[in-house]
Amino acid sequence: MRLVVRNECIISIDGAVEYSLNVKRSKFLGHAEPVFNVDTARRVIKNISRSHRSATHNCWAYKIGEETGFSDSGEPSGTAGRPILNAIEKMRLNGVVVIVTRYFGGIKLGKRGLIEAYFTTALRTLEKAK
Repeated sequence: MRLVVRNECIISIDGAVEYSLNVKRSKFLGHAEPVFNVDTARRVIKNISRSHRSATHNCWAYKIGEETGFSDSGEPSGTAGRPILNAIEKMRLNGVVVIVTRYFGGIKLGKRGLIEAYFTTALRTLEKAK
């Protein structure tokens, strides 16, 4: 999807998309949606977090114009929200929010494992949308 805003072309996704990844018994669920303002992004984050209330973590990131935001949602600092934002930036997308929900499977992944799992889930979710 392309949206022209003030003579700039913003490339986003066409609609909501989901992807699932299992890593060492933890289940990672990616959800991405097009959004064009921060209020809508926060509403999507709230709704997805509500529908996965029993999840261990609901980590997220968004990029809307020049504005970005992300949260590790209780995961170690820098292991979830930033990798999700990195996936958005790698795909050169804008006007998008990505939430990655984690259901802990009993095996700790370590910082490197968490970064890889969150980045991979976000990236594959976005690739599925294109």
